[in-house]
Amino acid sequence: MDQELKIIKPRYSSSVNVNTKALVNAIGHQRIHYNITAGGRPELIDESEFFGSESILHTNSLLLYLYLHFLSPSSDATVLMDVQEAANFLGKTTRTIINNLKLLRKKGYINFEPGLLDGTYDVFIEYYSDNGMKKTQGGSGYIVLDRKVMDKLITFKTINPLRFAIRALLNNV
Repeated sequence: MDQELKIIKPRYSSSVNVNTKALVNAIGHQRIHYNITAGGRPELIDESEFFGSESILHTNSLLLYLYLHFLSPSSDATVLMDVQEAANFLGKTTRTIINNLKLLRKKGYINFEPGLLDGTYDVFIEYYSDNGMKKTQGGSGYIVLDRKVMDKLITFKTINPLRFAIRALLNNV
């Protein structure tokens, strides 16, 4: 009579808002590129001046960061994450999830502490509360990411195609 007990069953959002500044830092800045202004003039842009220091992430940590947004963060930018559910969703091991939680904390994307139940963590998403801020208040905007796009991003096994796909999403904002 061994039955697996599922205590936490996450309710995934169908679409989420992910902070633009966090994503640019995660995939790496475009050092210098041109943008065409409304008047048709080329304008030289260095993203590092606008977005600050970068903390580039690799494939697993970037996917985990995006996954956390699908757990419906509360108004104080916290989520309850079950390590096994995250591993199942992303197709990774629980060890990979825990190691990447630590990496995300080290690079300043999240903060976390063990949850009340074994295998769970209370996670605070650092940039999440900035999503509603205007540029004059220090906000940097956000992109809307839906579940279908996330499912496609999970299929990328290496970082470069994942970065290119996220850059394409950012360029469509």
